Formats: sequence, C-alpha cells, structure tokens
Amino acid sequence: MLTALLAAQLCLVIGRARTGRVLSMWRSGDTTFYVRDRRRWRELVADDGARAMVHTRIKKADTLVSGLRYTDGFHLAVALSGRPRRVLFIGGGGAIGPRQFAAFYPEADIDVVEVDSRILCAARRFFGLVESARLHAHLGDGRMFTAAAPDDCFDIVVLDAYGGAGRSVERLASEEFFAIVRRKLRAGGVLCANLVGDAGRPRWHASGAASAIALAFFGECRLFLVPGQHGARRNFLAVATRELPIGRWGEVTWRARTLDRRVRFAAAIARRPLHGTRESCAPQANDHTDEPAAVEPAP
Repeated sequence: MLTALLAAQLCLVIGRARTGRVLSMWRSGDTTFYVRDRRRWRELVADDGARAMVHTRIKKADTLVSGLRYTDGFHLAVALSGRPRRVLFIGGGGAIGPRQFAAFYPEADIDVVEVDSRILCAARRFFGLVESARLHAHLGDGRMFTAAAPDDCFDIVVLDAYGGAGRSVERLASEEFFAIVRRKLRAGGVLCANLVGDAGRPRWHASGAASAIALAFFGECRLFLVPGQHGARRNFLAVATRELPIGRWGEVTWRARTLDRRVRFAAAIARRPLHGTRESCAPQANDHTDEPAAVEPAP
C-alpha cells in the first residue's frame, strides 16, 4: 500500500515536471526536488505532493537574472548598509543571491550555508555556483554556522531557508535566533529575511517570524510586500538593522534605483513598505493584498 502511494505521488510530480525538460530529480523526506528548463528559465522546484513550488528561477541567457522578484529585494540590504565587505546567506537553493552579490559587489567576502547536500550539488551543477576566494559554500546547519561566527562580523545577513515546498524552518524563525543574528551584524548592518505568508499555516505565517525579528532588533525593521503576483501565498521581505544611521531609511528608495539593472525590481519593493514607521516588521490584522508569494506555484 505504501509503495503504491509513493509511486502515485512520484507520477504526480513527473506529470507536473513535464511542463519543462527535467534535468535532475531526487527525493528528500516527503518532498521531491527537480531541476527543469522551461522556456527561457531554469528552475529548482520542490513538490511535497500537495503543491509544487519554484525555489529558484534563473534566466538561461543571463544567469545573474532571477525570475523570482523577491530575490531582487535582497539588495535592499545594500541600499541601506552600503556596499558590503562580508555577507552571509542562510539557505542556498540555486545560489542566485550569492552569485549576484559576488558579481555586483567585488569588495564582499560571501558565505552561503546550505543544509542539503543534493541542493548544494544542484546549485553547482545546474545554476552556476562556482566557489572562489570570495564566495564560499558550506554544507551545514545555518543556525550553528551563524552562532559560531564572531560577533560584529557581517555587514549583511540574508535568510532564505525553506524546507519542502515552502515550509519555514523552525530553528531559523525564532526571536532567539534573530537575536543571535543581530549580535553577528556590525553597527549599521542589515538582516534581510524572505518570509512566505500562508493563511493555511498560521503558525508560520509571515507575521510570526516578522514579529520575532521586530523583538530581536528592538523595532529597527520594516516589512516590505513583494508586489505583482497572484495566488494564495505571498512573499514579504523583513529588513532589520542594527544601529542604522539616522535618515538612511528615508534614502532606501532612491538608493535602490542605483543598483545593478539586473536587480531593478528592488526599487519597486522599496516602494511597498506595509507601514510608515520603523516599528513596522509585523503585519497588522487588517493588512491584505491579492498579491501572493514570489515563491511561485510551479505550473
């Protein structure tokens, strides 16, 4: 009976994957991952049987262009903090964010931590991740890696870690963890966290993690909506700072316009804060939109 059920789930995944040319497929726990080429894009997709979610999408003609708008928003951290010297990415996926930072900010030393060896292998094989003297990929637990780092060492920390088809990682969604992140940031440093809102999973709705970030960063944060998509899920970017100079928040929109043209959607995200004050990380009960997550359902 169990074998038949697993076979049925695999057939369902293969059926979904056939909307593009599948390059690789593997199973991890209750989730099937696959890499496919679909029209102009290459994608890393996670399918848990209930839904299929695109975790990474890059343009084949220019692999520094992301097809998921929220990844452009990672560069809001640069708009706030200035060009970074040291950056940590927690959660690798197809590594489009780390590769962009390596290409656009040549002064930066970048660490990316990914817990799943097969995803890290896929990033290297299919998504152009090449390690260098400045870009370092680590197989391991993001929380442990962060805790072991010296205090005051990162200019930017980007959190983009999800399991399965978009499930939040509990160890990386708590006030305790975000307090650790704050200690690891230098004065003026920035945390940028991708948060997926899902009314069907209230415990891990974006508001829960955003509230934890607001508490850990003493309210020095804002929550931005990633606009322009459709469906039941939606992405928010929580951007939190440690001792940011006064006035820098007011400059973030025009600073975002000066970023590399390949992440130009960052400026559109900068114009969509959910509230007008610094104490604005947690969405309120009356916040609503028809625009869903940038981690899009795979067709």
